[in-house]
Amino acid sequence: GHRLGVEAAERQEVARHPQAGASLLRALGFPGAVCDAALTHHERWDGAGYPLGLAGTEIPWIGRLTAVADSFVAMIEPGRRYRAPRRAKEALEEIARCSGRQFDPEAVRLLRAALGDPCAVRDAPRPEDGEGEALAAVLAGIPRAIWA
Repeated sequence: GHRLGVEAAERQEVARHPQAGASLLRALGFPGAVCDAALTHHERWDGAGYPLGLAGTEIPWIGRLTAVADSFVAMIEPGRRYRAPRRAKEALEEIARCSGRQFDPEAVRLLRAALGDPCAVRDAPRPEDGEGEALAAVLAGIPRAIWA
């Protein structure tokens, strides 16, 4: 009954946040890549995401990278009311399971390599638009202690 309607309304509100965030960032003068990341970080590799329903390489490279990073942080970060944080290794295993469906396999590989996952292949990233090198540099600064 009533609760179901509230949950549907909450889902619709959540689904609007990528567009709202991108609009705000654009209005504040952030670079286009940042706005693209905000807009497309809930798109899915298989096309089942939102808000635009993009699939595969239709999703900007920066959005595919942000989707993987955002999911990883959401899983390991404390303070989420709806669940306890996971260990980094468990979070990456979950991301790996979703590779090719929710996430771009190359973005998953890049995140794993950048975080020092011993199972990741460490060849160079292949971004279409040059964004990957900057992301790899940022991720390289994350302490390897998360694997302990």
